[in-house]
Amino acid sequence: MANTEYDFATGKIVDLAKRKAIILIGDMNGAEPLVDLLRKSRYRMLGLTSDSAVALELVRKHKAGVIFIDTEISGIDVNEILAHLKRRFPAFNAIMISSKVSKEDIVSVSGLGAVGYLTKPLQEEAIRRGMSRVVL
Repeated sequence: MANTEYDFATGKIVDLAKRKAIILIGDMNGAEPLVDLLRKSRYRMLGLTSDSAVALELVRKHKAGVIFIDTEISGIDVNEILAHLKRRFPAFNAIMISSKVSKEDIVSVSGLGAVGYLTKPLQEEAIRRGMSRVVL
């Protein structure tokens, strides 16, 4: 257990090798609170991109961690990306980000394996609650 630590905030033992994050987001300016909180929480940032191919390549390379997926990036099918991630990389946790929330959207992404759903503009406390659901 040399590469683990006890996280007092969540009451969990954390595998530091899995404490990695990727952010797939359309509006880079809106990502600042998320990036700041991840850094404070000692996550290793693997990438911040609006390109789904880049995000999926990072997931393939690292195989475990958390990915934040903006549901409003034009040209991507969020359900398809999420289903692909959970099928090929089940150790990655997905948290969705959107400016609009509907019960149908939450049920849909939850059924595909998302562990959280954050609304824009991102707020630190909401991000913390979403991150508390991440299993590392």
